[in-house]
Amino acid sequence: MNQLLKITFKKKGNKLVITSKLERDQYNIFIRSLDEDAIVEGLLELRTLDNTKSQLAKIHVMIKIMADEQGYSVKEMKEIMKDECGMSYKKEGKKIYESFADKSKDELSNVIETIIQRASFLNINLQDL
Repeated sequence: MNQLLKITFKKKGNKLVITSKLERDQYNIFIRSLDEDAIVEGLLELRTLDNTKSQLAKIHVMIKIMADEQGYSVKEMKEIMKDECGMSYKKEGKKIYESFADKSKDELSNVIETIIQRASFLNINLQDL
């Protein structure tokens, strides 16, 4: 079986540290699923994010407005939108959500467009934000 695990690290001193509890949990699940003496390949790539804080802020404001209008919590609406944007997957029966902060400027533009389209379908105008 081909298993793949994507983890984001941050340099702290002379170590690479997993950046989130979710990714730490994914790592632990991955390790437990391996057979003894399994060989694992790794590729580390320096990532430079090209997203903008204004894009992230806009996404979170739009999600808050939609959540308020639809009677969802912000967390629930964020998960709904991540599902619609292809930012979630199932692993061992558990749903995993990717972070908006890990997406590029182009990917975040697509997220914004998806949110605006969904809001429009629900008669919520987010065009002027």
